Amino acid sequence: MRTLYALFVGIDDYPGRPLRGCVNDVREAEAWLRRQDHVASDIRRLHDGDATLAAVRTGIERHLGRSGPGDTALLWFSGHGSEEPTDAPWEGTGLSQALVCHDSLDDGRPPLWDTELGVLLDGIAARGAHVVAVLDCCHSGGATRDGAAVRAVPWRPWWSSRATVGARDGGGQGPLPRRHTLLAACRPQERAHEQVLDGQVRGYFSHALLEALGKLGPSATYGGLHALVEERVRRLSSVQHPELRGGEDRRFLSDDPVPGSPFLLRHTAAGWEVNCGQAHGLRAAGAEFTLLDGGGTPRAVVVREVRAESALVDPVGWGAGPADRDAVFGVTPSALAFPPAAVTLAGDPDVVRLIEAAVTGAPMLSPAAAGTAVPSAGAG
Repeated sequence: MRTLYALFVGIDDYPGRPLRGCVNDVREAEAWLRRQDHVASDIRRLHDGDATLAAVRTGIERHLGRSGPGDTALLWFSGHGSEEPTDAPWEGTGLSQALVCHDSLDDGRPPLWDTELGVLLDGIAARGAHVVAVLDCCHSGGATRDGAAVRAVPWRPWWSSRATVGARDGGGQGPLPRRHTLLAACRPQERAHEQVLDGQVRGYFSHALLEALGKLGPSATYGGLHALVEERVRRLSSVQHPELRGGEDRRFLSDDPVPGSPFLLRHTAAGWEVNCGQAHGLRAAGAEFTLLDGGGTPRAVVVREVRAESALVDPVGWGAGPADRDAVFGVTPSALAFPPAAVTLAGDPDVVRLIEAAVTGAPMLSPAAAGTAVPSAGAG
């Protein structure tokens, strides 16, 4: 039977840099996990002063490291993160990121560097376990709360002389090694936030993730979870963008494959949105996506506004109920639209008038001005 080994690390009591919602985050996450009767779980927790660098390392190596083929290892960290510029060749962003443990702010004590954490987690994954890291801290997108408090501290001078051991190289011959899945509160250059949510201080990301899990249930995929979490965090902060690194079409905590969808449909503050936009080759309003819900009458949405990485769409021929607003739907393109192209007519006036009369009766064309005709955006 699959066993889920979980390590919950929450730190509020930082010397001189306290936070308020991190222990709340991991307590709520642990409570959620204990409610999952279908999961056999082995749970360890490190709160505040217990979460020293040595204790976190030991928890990863000796507790999560007990997981074997078919098991799941879950690290949930909620606390401070930090970063500094670096010219190290293995840091593609030009920045070093780190998780700040309880004793990392003591003079001479290091943080848990991103490269070390990545190697520890990937080493467990290489032995056959499915490894998941949930990081609710600043700069967490690279670490493998503005009314709200931020979960970051400045880089300490004594952290800079770090060892280079454990850096990831570019690979080589043979299959790629198994790697961990990362759910991060924000992009590497961003900060994560916390404030009072539903009556207690919580991290935006952890709160949104647990809310999404409650909506989607245990069969949720990483991609579906990320779609809902990103929207909920976006409503709270325009400068925090959660990241997912790993298999979108895999079930949360099990890594079981799920038939994939090219794109996802979700409800946002701006209306219905598909995560397909100009960057994916979408060019004009009028394009159509069909929902892949596996039964009943096919349902479609039509694009009304194309954005850089997404498109706002409207349901066509079906009404979205309240439950649909808390769901994520797989969709696939079913019709494309092309931008209007202007055509100028010149020549014999009688011929031009005949063509204009023909254009007036054509649904894909529309006259723009005297002597011209502009084809309207067409789907096909």
